[in-house]
Amino acid sequence: VLREYPRDYVIFHQMMRADVVGVNTTKINVDCTRPEDLTRAEIEGRAQAWEVVNCLIRYIPGFESSYLLAFSDVLGVRETRRVVGLATLTREHVMSGAVPADTIAMSCYPIDIHDPRKAGPHLEVLAKPYGIPYGCLVPQKVANLLVAGRCLSATQEAMASARVMANCMAMGQAAGTAAALCARARVRPGDLEVDALRRVLRQDGAIL
Repeated sequence: VLREYPRDYVIFHQMMRADVVGVNTTKINVDCTRPEDLTRAEIEGRAQAWEVVNCLIRYIPGFESSYLLAFSDVLGVRETRRVVGLATLTREHVMSGAVPADTIAMSCYPIDIHDPRKAGPHLEVLAKPYGIPYGCLVPQKVANLLVAGRCLSATQEAMASARVMANCMAMGQAAGTAAALCARARVRPGDLEVDALRRVLRQDGAIL
């Protein structure tokens, strides 16, 4: 029923409705900087999803009358390019639980690397949370630009922890707030007073 591809597990997510389950098990290895690869991946991902649906209906008790409710709107890309910022998040930073003075978001998600050559993920659970520095959002060579999410300045291993949705939302809040403060003070992102940014983020409920 299932073609062979490098994934040997199924993740079920509990959804808002008791009779709906989210299924995370497709895996496509392509170069997502190439539009033609993205198109091929969109097609392949949907083909894999249908295979999983049919397998669940056929073999797994409780799924006999189930049906596909929805696909993801777009392909979920884990990694492509990243900027080189004023600071770079590293594996050592993540694993040690470092919280630098310019922290704009906290994370406790493990290092979660999905090697395209292997079926299972490589997981390293963290002993304590770490802080994502503001400098990771500020490119070294591009003025008046802030980045947030999977393009932050980070090594591959550190990005495998920082890339998840809650972290991306927290970085987005920090980048948006920083942009507003820069416009108000008429300064570039690299010259922004980070303590002022952290004060506003705390006032707005950010976890620092």
